[in-house]
Amino acid sequence: MSDGHPRMWIWDHRYGKTRVVSGPRGAALIGGLAMHKGWRAWMTCGCKTCVNPEHVETGTTKQWGAWCRQAGVMKNNPRRRAAVRRRWAEESPENFAIAKAVRESAETGLALAARFNKSPQTISKMRNSVSWAPLVTVFSGLGAR
Repeated sequence: MSDGHPRMWIWDHRYGKTRVVSGPRGAALIGGLAMHKGWRAWMTCGCKTCVNPEHVETGTTKQWGAWCRQAGVMKNNPRRRAAVRRRWAEESPENFAIAKAVRESAETGLALAARFNKSPQTISKMRNSVSWAPLVTVFSGLGAR
């Protein structure tokens, strides 16, 4: 178990060796379901510790997200709400403008942090394009980052 979720030591034909995999992925491999590169496996029964191959489904992250929306799995999840709030806070037009000013400025990181009331780490991430990588907003009509 890891974080309350099952882990399995199992032979993975795709890699040609035994390895530790998540419970749902192990159940999918045991059940003979297709597991393409980049796909994920999830349990449809709602039990955190279940590894029954009959309860597993595989697909892309987009398919998993569609299943979550349809099943209401992530609804009112505090971790999900916090992640959405962080993403929207980071992608605000104000922060994009600050990131652009930070990249164009010759001032030190500490001076910029004081001027924009941000932490030096945030200024460093803006300057190095770790956060706010491309300066395209959701309001630009492209919808891509």
